[in-house]
Amino acid sequence: MNRGGYARWIVVAIVIVMMLSPVVQVAGAHTPYNSGRTEHSTTNNLVPSRGPGISKTGQAVNVNNLYSSEPAPMGIADYGIGPGGSPYNYSTTSFLGRVDIKNLQTYNASLNGTATELTFQLNINYVFYVGSKKYVYWAQNVADFNTSASQSIGFIDNIWNETKGDSSVYNSTLNGNGTVSNSSGTFFYYSFANQSLPGNDIYVTYPLSIEMEINSTTNSKGLPELVFMYNDGHGWQTYDNVIFRFATSVSRIDGFVVDGFQYEPDGYSFYDAELILGGPGDGTQTYDVSSSVSLQLEYFNGHNYQTVTNAYNFGSNTAEGISNVTSTANYYKSNGSLFASVVNGPGHLAQIYNRSQIGILNISANGTSGYVLVNSTRYSYVGGSANFTLGPGNYDIKVYSSKNVLMVQRNETIGAGGY
Repeated sequence: MNRGGYARWIVVAIVIVMMLSPVVQVAGAHTPYNSGRTEHSTTNNLVPSRGPGISKTGQAVNVNNLYSSEPAPMGIADYGIGPGGSPYNYSTTSFLGRVDIKNLQTYNASLNGTATELTFQLNINYVFYVGSKKYVYWAQNVADFNTSASQSIGFIDNIWNETKGDSSVYNSTLNGNGTVSNSSGTFFYYSFANQSLPGNDIYVTYPLSIEMEINSTTNSKGLPELVFMYNDGHGWQTYDNVIFRFATSVSRIDGFVVDGFQYEPDGYSFYDAELILGGPGDGTQTYDVSSSVSLQLEYFNGHNYQTVTNAYNFGSNTAEGISNVTSTANYYKSNGSLFASVVNGPGHLAQIYNRSQIGILNISANGTSGYVLVNSTRYSYVGGSANFTLGPGNYDIKVYSSKNVLMVQRNETIGAGGY
């Protein structure tokens, strides 16, 4: 079809991947409820992993540099490593993590008061330059979750300075709702979401859906800013806006970086993006007694949120971990959406899907914005284009303008590995 001319002329191309153990039904809707405030005992200290430092350039990173077996931060992660171990990189202004829980129980008796707690962590790397100097910060948007008979949830963020191996965050570094604390001589930033915010520090029931998002932007003075948000059924809540107050002469903002070609400046941490399960803080570990959880990791590609196209079932940059977790690739047959399926049982650390196994649906709509229906599931896009990562199947695709005008309708069978 003609890409030029009129907005009603649209190019729709499609493809997809064979996944293991496809599921048929989307996870159930969440039903959180307020039944009084909870008192979370989670520490504000979510410790980064530490390694020996084996910095290499010009080749792919070793994803098992810090973890090769459980306990590990288990879930879904993009290391910038594709089929055959080939590296790639990209940057984005936003990452979104989705957690759907049908059942979850964790336990570690040695944790005493936090024995039944764990964390869901959305962990990413933020990069900008002041003049020619490169700054790297590790940002965490975290749901502290208590899996006891009275399940409860609260939200917290952390920011660590990864510019050099011994770098810290100081009060002069940034400004937000939180404060600076000391972890074994390294200063980091943290903030608890305000108790008055809907959906924070509440009791919940299963099934439960949680969304966590981190956005990169600039404030009115052009200073780099990170925005931390969550949504657990009470609408999207912004609980922290962190401004890097020292960066008055910022020359470039790369945003959130995934890069399989190189390690961070410390020589062992990764430029990856992670949505993982781990212990409740301070580098603690926990154990998966029983679970049925799905995880989705998406980035904003400039037009829409897209599921990562290569995924491992473990992260590396956090020291909190979990044992007895099996995380495998799956997709919803109803709409082709990919996710990591987390259940209890002995697991191994591996790549669970890559670009050769998944397909990309590309839509070009000549400058318009609107939405796409994939088997009646709605996805918004802006700027006249969209890319969707899908699983194998037959899909009814409808493309609408922002004025609800149907511009194209196609029925496509998605295969594996194409565009």
